[in-house]
Amino acid sequence: MILCLGNGESRKELYFLHLGAYLICSDLSFAGVLKAKAKSNLDDSKGRVAFHAMDACTVPLPDSSVDIVYGFAFAHYLPDLTPLLREVKRVLERGGRCVFFDSPYSPLWQTAKRTVLWPVMKVAHWLHPASPEDLRATYAGGYREEEIRNLGSAMGFGCTHFEPLSFFQYLLRRRYTIT
Repeated sequence: MILCLGNGESRKELYFLHLGAYLICSDLSFAGVLKAKAKSNLDDSKGRVAFHAMDACTVPLPDSSVDIVYGFAFAHYLPDLTPLLREVKRVLERGGRCVFFDSPYSPLWQTAKRTVLWPVMKVAHWLHPASPEDLRATYAGGYREEEIRNLGSAMGFGCTHFEPLSFFQYLLRRRYTIT
């Protein structure tokens, strides 16, 4: 079973169904989960997918019940990763995998947001109001590699892989995840 955390309206995670997996799609936002379910068109999934609103830091699943925990571009919204990783460790089966893809801290990107991009950000936030979590994540700019490695090690995760994106890769990825 694969637990997808924070996937909101995203449907790319449904690809796991084509690989034969059982899937739980989740998000903190009930509206996001409902939109994902409505857009999915899953006539052929045969009960292998469930959609649930849940907090990633308090997952309502039994201990050792999930093979893989997957998250894409949501961890940077959390002010502290410790509760998330503690919960991931609890629900993962022995030998299970935790895979998160997220934006690392980028000094160049943070500088650009505070200088030349500041007017653009103001207009974007005016046109599309941001939640307090979105604003905090925008201004904080993601986690640093050493933070992730130290926390993963302290939590007992055997392997922590961190691959930062270049500034241009970051911009390209942002473009495709926003639309």
